[in-house]
Amino acid sequence: MSYDTLFTTSAGAKVLLLSAKDLVKIPIWRGNRILDRTHVEEIKKDVGTHVSLLDHNYHIACILETDAAGHEIKQRYIIDGQHRHQVLKQHFEETLFTQDFPVLVFELDFPREIHLIEHFNTINRCKPIKPMEDENLILNSYVQALSLALGEKMFRSGACHRPNLSIDKLREGLRSQFALLPKTEKGIAAFASRAKACNDQQIADDTFVLGIQNEKKCKMFEKGLKMGFVLAYDDKLPWIQTVLRELEASAGCGKK
Repeated sequence: MSYDTLFTTSAGAKVLLLSAKDLVKIPIWRGNRILDRTHVEEIKKDVGTHVSLLDHNYHIACILETDAAGHEIKQRYIIDGQHRHQVLKQHFEETLFTQDFPVLVFELDFPREIHLIEHFNTINRCKPIKPMEDENLILNSYVQALSLALGEKMFRSGACHRPNLSIDKLREGLRSQFALLPKTEKGIAAFASRAKACNDQQIADDTFVLGIQNEKKCKMFEKGLKMGFVLAYDDKLPWIQTVLRELEASAGCGKK
């Protein structure tokens, strides 16, 4: 995949030219809005066979991720323009011998995914989260709140090694309980606060580790103790359900 850098903006974004066929190989960022397939069909109808009209204003984020071998790699993601990206992808899949063409993109590096979330919110001018507005955006807010409460260095992108917590694993764990998650800023903040309390309580409880039967999990917990972060010792993330139960019990007490 070759890139031609035209210039760099004052904000540090590289303005690049790359081929449309290379663009569609770049995955959509997991924190992006849920794809609106109706909007994709509308774009397809508008451009018809003139897909070269979709040749500009794509935003690409570069973040360092950890691969399965523990090596840091630079990974690129589409963070703006996903619907046009989908139209192009379908076009090249359905028309094997179609002509390639250059597209204009903006590429920006981010030290951590939490910074990417903040930038994504800015360029999309996100409104305050409303109940069930968009699942991925709500999960982004949980990642932000937990990173703020527990320290962003504890959270890593990609297949990171525990006791650090993979943001991908965190998204999966939260998504599995999505129906039970609070969908307000106040509720998200309360969840993050309870998660920190859960982490601190497990660290302070000298007997907690004695209840961990699995040897590997026990070793992960002990490694986490040295970091002051133990929520990733079990890759099933049982603390999410614990926090939700505590929030529910707290809400029940408040109603009395």
